[in-house]
Amino acid sequence: MKRKFYLLASLLLALGLLSLMVGCDKQEQTVTAPVVGSVDQSVEVDDLGDLNISAEEVNAAGRAAYEQAGLDKANACIYLNVPYFSQLDPAWKDVRLGYDHYNSATIGSHGCFLTSLSMLYKKWGYSTMTPVVLNNWSYLGQAHYAFSTIKNGDLIRLPEALQYPYVSRPYRSITSSQIYNELAAGRPVVARVSFYTSRGTYIQSHYLVIYAFNGTNYLVRDPLGQSSRVLYGTITSLQVFGT
Repeated sequence: MKRKFYLLASLLLALGLLSLMVGCDKQEQTVTAPVVGSVDQSVEVDDLGDLNISAEEVNAAGRAAYEQAGLDKANACIYLNVPYFSQLDPAWKDVRLGYDHYNSATIGSHGCFLTSLSMLYKKWGYSTMTPVVLNNWSYLGQAHYAFSTIKNGDLIRLPEALQYPYVSRPYRSITSSQIYNELAAGRPVVARVSFYTSRGTYIQSHYLVIYAFNGTNYLVRDPLGQSSRVLYGTITSLQVFGT
């Protein structure tokens, strides 16, 4: 009798796992090499939030949402079509960021947020968008319209950056438990993370675009030269733009 019970339990467990894997057969190449770059992009807004939660916890929240969704629909894995840009692309990595009054910031060194926004614009249908296009955007007679003119001149003014070329777009903060539903609704999530590089350097602020959930982890478009990798670091804010 016990043997029959164990066999039945094993069968039910296998069926349960199978139901969670339905729709997850898309293989996305992920790059897991350690990050070796150095970035620190600031944004001139006050409401980016402060989560201070590990990527492991965020991914666990994604698995919980995924398991719940897997009971109701076949395709519980999500892959949004988000074009990729690298801030390290030779075509623009040495371009000065915004006004760059002190000649100390380039797209390659500090342009992770600019690059992340450029990916979103490309997804929104702006076919000519690149990080250097958004960086050099002039509007209403003002050069580098998306940037503040004060201090070093490399701070992005988010409301202005979201007006390119003339349409205002909202933005809002979300929590880690909301990421899955945002992706399911077709909205990529921009995450600000802090982390230690493989060289032991602490990066306080870096931006990534969360574009997928593969059944186990969230995947990101990382401006530091990695088109797809697992979410990493300590997440300090999560934002949705343009919706």
